[in-house]
Amino acid sequence: MNQLAVHKDDENRLLKTKNVVDDIVLDKYRTAGHIAETGMSYAIDLINQMYHLQSQPIKPISQICLMVDSLMAKALQRVYTKSENNISKPTCFNVNEILSNYSPELDDPIEVFKEGDVITISLGVSVDGYVADSSHTLVIYPAGKKPVGPLLGPKADAIVANHYIKQVVTSLLGLSLVPEKIPVEIQNDYGRQVSSKLLKTVVESIAEAFNCRVVPGSEIRVIRRFLSGQNEFLQEKGYKGIKWTEADQEALILSKLGLEDTTNTNIKPAEFFVAPGEVYQVNVTVASIDEFSELGLVTTEELNKYTGLNNKSSDSNMNMDPHIFVRDFIINYHLKLKSSRSMLGKIDKAFSVFPFKLSFLSERFPLQDNTEEEIEAVKKSFTESKFGLSEVLNHNLINGKPIKILKYLPVKSILGESSIRFNDVNALKLIKHESIVPTKSTESFSVVLHEANNEVVQLTGSQGPVFCQSSYQLQNVVIDQLIRLLGDKYGVKLKTVRAGAVVSDLRMEVKMETD
Repeated sequence: MNQLAVHKDDENRLLKTKNVVDDIVLDKYRTAGHIAETGMSYAIDLINQMYHLQSQPIKPISQICLMVDSLMAKALQRVYTKSENNISKPTCFNVNEILSNYSPELDDPIEVFKEGDVITISLGVSVDGYVADSSHTLVIYPAGKKPVGPLLGPKADAIVANHYIKQVVTSLLGLSLVPEKIPVEIQNDYGRQVSSKLLKTVVESIAEAFNCRVVPGSEIRVIRRFLSGQNEFLQEKGYKGIKWTEADQEALILSKLGLEDTTNTNIKPAEFFVAPGEVYQVNVTVASIDEFSELGLVTTEELNKYTGLNNKSSDSNMNMDPHIFVRDFIINYHLKLKSSRSMLGKIDKAFSVFPFKLSFLSERFPLQDNTEEEIEAVKKSFTESKFGLSEVLNHNLINGKPIKILKYLPVKSILGESSIRFNDVNALKLIKHESIVPTKSTESFSVVLHEANNEVVQLTGSQGPVFCQSSYQLQNVVIDQLIRLLGDKYGVKLKTVRAGAVVSDLRMEVKMETD
């Protein structure tokens, strides 16, 4: 695997600048969080207006993505104007079984949401390399009607489980600032430090309590300036975090089968401890397995135009080609086409190490007033940009971020392949045995463990869950204690960055608010 590829101008900032959270750095993080939270609030408001209140016409998903990205891009132009500010994660609407990276362009087939869809909105921004990302899950209710009661069933189970996970992880990270507040029951087993083992165990136990699984790719990690896990293709030096894989479901499944894991073939990551002054990105997806009677594991599959949903479902016209790209600065190649050279020049100038969409290259991006004329202009320039795309992609100068979906694989299918090790499950030819996992919840948020003020600054993730009720109950005294400590004057001190007001479409106030 390659080491992290960065532009030479960023090397000094990445490798030699210490990531000390002083007042200036904290303000940049808070500014990024404020813009990301406002973008999330705007996206949710658009969904409510179009689908629930019916106060404005329903627009294609591609256009909603463009509107939200335009709002954030315009806000970034107004803050720290001498710094390099970017959208760190283009707006995605990951529907039902789609796990990540679904952000259609204007020339894709028109796609709208349907009643009952579970949608995860994901987005993020960077202010001078300091990143705040966010994901939140909601449900499309019947048009024009208020819910007569709470959401029930597996969808509610996944959403409630992730709500508890978000609260407890925030509390545990904050306890690194006040270790004397760690509950005695935890101290007896883990000591007076918050460890990666403790975080992992608590997250998995909450998911299991709601008959859910933590989805591979979920992550709790330290982020640094310009380094926030934005490039899945490269290995980051000095990585500190927890990342779930299929193998993490192995112990649970073996236990249910009455088998003992006696081998040591899994390479366990080194345990680490949460430290004050660090900045964390939490990105956890849980999937309900209530629909499945057979014991199995949740895995992921990368889609493309040959394996995408448009080839598997007659009622779906989604384009599964990558919509989001990232530059690889390690690769050098003299492009032959003028259009390709022009495209690469714009990419190098505008996006640095962060992901982008081709529509961001348009001179009419960001949208100013969301008029049909503007949208058609972006669509036209996007079509022109595609002329140079093939050569740039073919020489790996940029990489597409694949769209991923969730699958459920029965254990007996793995056993039938003479293997009970789950590390390489994706390499096994077991597609015929897999089923779609339609119910999941993703919550992602950024927090700063501000040592000087002894408080957790929650940059993103202030949204509460949709109105729902699970049939399962979380009966764990220690987890209840951790939740009560969050925000309590005797526990973890919490400051939350709030969204600003969107004064009109594509315009927002930049003034920040915190609780």
